[in-house]
Amino acid sequence: MMPFKHALFSFNGRIRRRDWWLWSIALLLIQTLAVRVTDTLLFGPDADLQAGNNFAWFFGTAPVTGVHLTGLAFGLVFLWPALALTLKRARDRDRRGRELVFIQLAAAASLLLPVDVFETAGRAFDAADYTAAAPAMLYGVALMIGSLYQLVVLGFLDGTPGPNRFGTSPKGIGGDTAEVFS
Repeated sequence: MMPFKHALFSFNGRIRRRDWWLWSIALLLIQTLAVRVTDTLLFGPDADLQAGNNFAWFFGTAPVTGVHLTGLAFGLVFLWPALALTLKRARDRDRRGRELVFIQLAAAASLLLPVDVFETAGRAFDAADYTAAAPAMLYGVALMIGSLYQLVVLGFLDGTPGPNRFGTSPKGIGGDTAEVFS
């Protein structure tokens, strides 16, 4: 596995699928835990935590203002490592990765939306007020499609075998992997 500093803070080189999955899952869990713990410390425990339902506390709902503000703060903190992983993985596939970075930034920008924007759009859709529901619904659908595209490209498609224009193979095919980290 690639060194911590290079994996999360450098935009140079390539990263293989296995490492992308491991670092991405680790970042997701750390970010989620940081948001939930900070939210609980700042705004008090939510009903799920008080009821002993730790799984729902970790993945569930908390006070609306707290989760949004702490989610935004930690989303910005974790954006750099997420972008570094995205670009290195795209480069392993011999792509510049601009569209993948755009998808990542669009997902991060969703934290700037009001907390209840999709709930309000859903209610408007249920009331047949499609013009009020359309912007949030279209943004949500586009974000889901983009995220699915990003997941397939980064997480399931193999990288370029051997060296490419972004460096040697992280699998050690066609060159020394030590060259990437020097």
